[in-house]
Amino acid sequence: MVAAAFRSFLARAVLVAAAAACAVEAAAATPADSGADRPLGILFDPGAGQPPQSAPAPQAVAPAAPVYVPPAPVPAAAGSTADRPLGLLFVAPPAPAARPMPPKPRAAIPSGPASYVPTTPAPAPAPVAEGATPGRPLGVLFDSPSSPAPIRSQPGPYGRAYPAGPAGRAQPALAPATQVQSPAESGGETQETPVNLLADEMSFDRENGIVTARGNVEVSYGGRTLYTERLAYNQNTQIVTAEGSVTIVEPTGETMFADQATITDDLRDGIIRNIGLILADRSRLAAHGAKRSGGVVTELRQGIYSPCNLCEEDPEAAPLWQIKAVRVIHDNRTKTVEYRDAWLEVYGIPVAYTPYFIHPDPTVRRKAGFLAPGFGGSSDLGFVVRTPYFYPIDETSDVTVTPMFMAEEGLLLSGDYRKRFKDGKLDVQLSGTQDSEGDTRGHIFAKGLFDLNRTWRAGFDINRSTDDTFLRRYGFDSPPVLESRVYAEGFRGRNYMVANAYAFQDLRAQTDAIDSPIVLPMFEYNHVGEPDRFGGNFTMDASFLAITRDDTGNDTRRVSFRPAWNRRFSDSFGNLFGFSTGIYADGYHVADVSRDNDTDFTGFAGRVHPYVSLDWRLPLINQIGTVSQTLEPIVNVVASPNGGNPSKIPNEDSQEFEFDDTNLFEVNRFGGVDRVEGGTRVNYGMKWGLFGPKSGNMTLLVGQTYRVSPDDTFSDGSGLEDHFSDILAAAQIRPNPYLQVGYRTQLDKDDLTPRRHQVLANAGPPLLTTGVSYVFFEQPADSEFTSREELTLNVGSQLSRTWRTRFQAVRDMEAQEMRSLSADLIYEDECLLVNTRFSRTFYSDRDLQPTDAFTVNLLLKTLGPITF
Repeated sequence: MVAAAFRSFLARAVLVAAAAACAVEAAAATPADSGADRPLGILFDPGAGQPPQSAPAPQAVAPAAPVYVPPAPVPAAAGSTADRPLGLLFVAPPAPAARPMPPKPRAAIPSGPASYVPTTPAPAPAPVAEGATPGRPLGVLFDSPSSPAPIRSQPGPYGRAYPAGPAGRAQPALAPATQVQSPAESGGETQETPVNLLADEMSFDRENGIVTARGNVEVSYGGRTLYTERLAYNQNTQIVTAEGSVTIVEPTGETMFADQATITDDLRDGIIRNIGLILADRSRLAAHGAKRSGGVVTELRQGIYSPCNLCEEDPEAAPLWQIKAVRVIHDNRTKTVEYRDAWLEVYGIPVAYTPYFIHPDPTVRRKAGFLAPGFGGSSDLGFVVRTPYFYPIDETSDVTVTPMFMAEEGLLLSGDYRKRFKDGKLDVQLSGTQDSEGDTRGHIFAKGLFDLNRTWRAGFDINRSTDDTFLRRYGFDSPPVLESRVYAEGFRGRNYMVANAYAFQDLRAQTDAIDSPIVLPMFEYNHVGEPDRFGGNFTMDASFLAITRDDTGNDTRRVSFRPAWNRRFSDSFGNLFGFSTGIYADGYHVADVSRDNDTDFTGFAGRVHPYVSLDWRLPLINQIGTVSQTLEPIVNVVASPNGGNPSKIPNEDSQEFEFDDTNLFEVNRFGGVDRVEGGTRVNYGMKWGLFGPKSGNMTLLVGQTYRVSPDDTFSDGSGLEDHFSDILAAAQIRPNPYLQVGYRTQLDKDDLTPRRHQVLANAGPPLLTTGVSYVFFEQPADSEFTSREELTLNVGSQLSRTWRTRFQAVRDMEAQEMRSLSADLIYEDECLLVNTRFSRTFYSDRDLQPTDAFTVNLLLKTLGPITF
């Protein structure tokens, strides 16, 4: 904080002041302004109407008192009480002085309330340095023999002569950062970063070795800028003193304000009076005074920290929350900020006290400590408290341990481990508990990915639980089936290959071991060829699969090849054509495959199933003012042998089939390899679209399939079991960003009764947003999914800049029962996040019962991990 503000450039800057002072005639010293611009306000008001002392005029004789002295004590803060000894965080600034401060770069000072950033006019431009050129706007440091500028006969403090500038305002001085080096000595070029200094007046007391710069003093070095009223450097004591509205703007965005700074030229020791800082993350830190020791430790007296903005209507009011402490210690070695005798205040009211408190400084990204806690309760678990603790193991790994204390179930311990490698990453989540019945329960989620070389990479994704209901009961993410995978994959040109091993854990009720196979191995290869001389390209998909079950299930070994050739072309009228031909070649060795005649088959089976496909479409476009309209008829003809799915071939990856607009024009509508679509069929449809000049649009698709011979591969209720299929339709309407409606349906071909509805709608501005999702579908024959009719309602509102709320309800329309309800109330601003949630579940599943839950998550931003 303070160390960063004074590091490296202040001492060098005052040495430049000494050099520049020798080049300027001594002018009559003008006292500094009695009024000071205090953009952070008065931290501790020493008394109403008492102006700060003006800076003394330079004297020809060294002052009797030493320059390096601590500041005088300041009376108690105005408005301080026994429980608030530090008074207000920031007080509104007094009226600005008649002489304006130099302008601060807009990008360096974060925007915020007016009490933090002075808005003052810019000073008059400085005279141009003699000998300045566009390439060297500050002139030359040393005159070469050919320089027309006269050389002052008396040497400067570095033993060099300086050119005299015109009378009046002291000229900008240009000096090396560490030592003076003439152009001749450096080969005609300055080798160090220059320090630029501007001031209204400059003087040098040669007898006492004191260099003084007065009035609109501005020092710039390496992107860092210091503004002050008076800058003095004592060469004998090597003490630097800056007085009168000291402001330092860091290139990273931090801004420091102070009344006075007295520091040694090696920057290892110093005292700063009435300091205030605006950090890069917009948080504020203010203190009565600061002391720097050994160049690494900065101690603030009566300090206050808060990232919250002040109220624009009443800047003197306390912020939302702040930390006040008798002592605040910033240690650059450990990168920590310590608080001694600290109070946490909310709207100026003390709510928590600790004799010792520590958190990392803003430069630290990872530090051991407690994270933001969470607490709540449920009718099943009782009162629940979560207190996560974060520990960085090294620069590339860390662990977060989260104890969860439950009134009804005791302690659950979970941990998250993260590791980053040069060519990979690893993430592991573990948990464990012993429930009220004495059973040990837990889970593991582990994911890793590693680059082996430029072609190959390998990874794993392990997901296991001790039982079916553990994850849902204790609040972890829980899909119906946990999938674990180990894999290696390679990418080269137009080729892709992957080797997989799968294991599954089905968490649904009434499942058998036959539904949880072991897949080991599973090889897949994909190739897309370059365009050939006929204008088409060749593709190849190949795979090998081995599925193993226990004694109650069937085993499968499968090898598959899917070569194909594709060609697209068009004519001058605008017709678009696509031609494709290929072969499905699959071989199996199976054991205990159940067939329709109630017999099992063990042995070899296979098929060779060719196909030819031709599709045509004619997009028609019409422009109506600023709106464009498109109409596109589509016809797709596919010819292949009937059948292709003998009972000896098991169905492992194509069990659930859904006929919809996404696969209407596909050659094979099954998503897997074990089932193919045979016979000759014609797929036809019409697409229509209306597109506005901006974002508004409306689209519609209607289509159907005609099959020459019915295919018993499709079950009753699928919509494809007869010659003519059911009619599919899909529409999307989006007239503006505040309304979007999507609709998909499947209508019976005979009486147009719906077999499936799916509606998704979102409407409203951020003040009130409503979302509705409605799903209805009938249960096809031979499907493990039952029919469903479900309605989901989401309502959200951005009540203000800081408050928002959302509500969700899920209802089973078929059973006429509610499934779940939840409501969230969220407050978030620049320094605080509070998420309050109430939820209720109505379903039962083994040891899961209808449950009411209430949770609150609190986060004090910018503090990071907290250690007591």
